[in-house]
Parts: sequence; C-alpha cells; structure tokens
Amino acid sequence: LWFIKFEKGNTWSAAKRLATYWRERCNAFKERAMKPLNQTGEGALTKRDVAAIGSGYHAILPPDKNGRTVVFLDPSRHVRKDLRALKRHMFYWAFLMMGNPRTFESGFVLILRIDQSSFDLFSKSGRERQALVLRAFPYKPYALHLIPNTDRPRSMLSKGIPHLLNLFLSVSGRFWHSCDNNSQIIEALAEHGITKESLPTSIGGDWSYDNIATWQEQRIRIEWNLPSHQEESSTGELTSEERQERKRRYNILHARRKRHKDRLSVQAMNQQITGLNSEQDELTSEKKTLRRAQCRANSLLCQGTKKVA
Repeated sequence: LWFIKFEKGNTWSAAKRLATYWRERCNAFKERAMKPLNQTGEGALTKRDVAAIGSGYHAILPPDKNGRTVVFLDPSRHVRKDLRALKRHMFYWAFLMMGNPRTFESGFVLILRIDQSSFDLFSKSGRERQALVLRAFPYKPYALHLIPNTDRPRSMLSKGIPHLLNLFLSVSGRFWHSCDNNSQIIEALAEHGITKESLPTSIGGDWSYDNIATWQEQRIRIEWNLPSHQEESSTGELTSEERQERKRRYNILHARRKRHKDRLSVQAMNQQITGLNSEQDELTSEKKTLRRAQCRANSLLCQGTKKVA
C-alpha cells in the first residue's frame, strides 16, 4: 500500500519499485533473502551482521521535532570494511525506517560524520548503496547534514565538502556544518529541529550508544516471542522441545549481553588510558617548560653575580 501511495496511485510504478525492492534484497542477502529481516542471527542477517549493527556506525536516533526518522552515520565506528556486508546493513536500516509512518509522508534526515574513514561513502560502491534506498524503498530523504569529526584533525576532505554535496542531488536539503567543536554542531543541528537530547554523546549530545544494546535485545525478544523478563515467563504450557528452544534463545541473549558489557569495560579502560596519556603529555610539557624557566633563572642569577663581582 505504501508503494502505491508513494507513486501517487500509479500502480505500474509501484509494482516496478516493489520488484526492485525484492531484486535488491535477493542481491544483498543471496540465499538468505527469503528469511525474515531480524537480528536473531537465524534470519537474513548473519550473526556477524548483528554484531556489526551493534557497533553503532549506523544508528536510528529519536525523531526530530517534526517526527521524522533521524539516522546518524559515523563510519569511524565501523571496523570491518566488507562492502557486501555494508550493503546488507544499509538495506536493513532502510527496512527499519519503514516502521515510522512519518518516513513515508515526510522522508528522513541523515546526519553524516565526516573524516578520513568516510571516503568509501563517496566511492562508486558507496553511491550504489545510497541509490539502493532511493530505488527500492517507498520514501525519500528530506535532509542531509554533513558534520566534521572534531575529535580528529581536519583533513583535505573538508575542502572538498561543497563538491561532495553535489553527489546528493536527490536530497533537497543539503547542509555542511563547518564547526570547530561539538557545541557548535549541537547549535547548528538545533536550528533544524534536532535537539541535543536526541544526538549521540560522541558529538556532545545526551543519547548514549548503550541504547543500541537495549534496543537490539528488545527487538530480538519481540522477534523470538520471548517475555520481557525470563523469571516472569511461564513454561508450563510448553513442550519439552519448546522449553529447550526457549532456554537456548535466552542463553544467546545472555551471551550477547555479556559481550556488550565486556566491550563497554574495554572502551572505559581505553578512555581511561587515553586520559592518563593525555595527562602525562601535559605533565611532561609542563616539566620541560619549568626546566627552561629554571635554566633562564640560573642564567640570570649567574649574570647578576658576575656584575656584583
């Protein structure tokens, strides 16, 4: 129905778009294409796909003030550069956006964090993945916001931003926010109805990437028809095989939760190490400054002693 509405009642165009959807889905997922699009690891997405989605390089943020879906893309968070896997992930995120009715009516907003790791997005394969959404899904982008990665030094890529925007001619609202810090980014996006509360902490917002793990578990529970809390579930009406299967699924959820906690611990330790290294560098620099000041003081003292003599 949404395909017909998007094509304004043109059933032939809607049928062509729907056929494109299934062709691209088969192309992306191959022999798993007919399986459900879920995060159980037993559907169209593999377990490695599910783990990659949990990395947060794609993230669906809380909607903007007009209810549009907001997608945040941070290529620096993606470690595994597998072009075929990236296409599957792009297709899955595009599929998820159909869960918001406002996406069909008003489009979606894409925020893209730019740095050296973003080059792939503007390559031929990157543009093909973007075109996939425009060809196969019954909605279109409303706005594109390019923001710098202020945690890293500016690169030559920044100078070519106006030219990169021309690659997104299908997007009417294209914005390059040349900001020097995260506070400026927050202010710039706020002018477009995207609040600080709905932006990731990595750019100075309040939305935590921990929400992704919680969201993934909630989706899997729904997809597997598992109760919200294991202790509240009743297994009295289940057969022996069904109880065993439910136990297996709970074990999978527990293992994923444990891996997520371990990952957070490693990230916290890395941040602590980075902070300590930074503090050490500052102390070393201050020590060198004090030594130079001491040398100058000793030199002046010697000169004063000679003059007195």
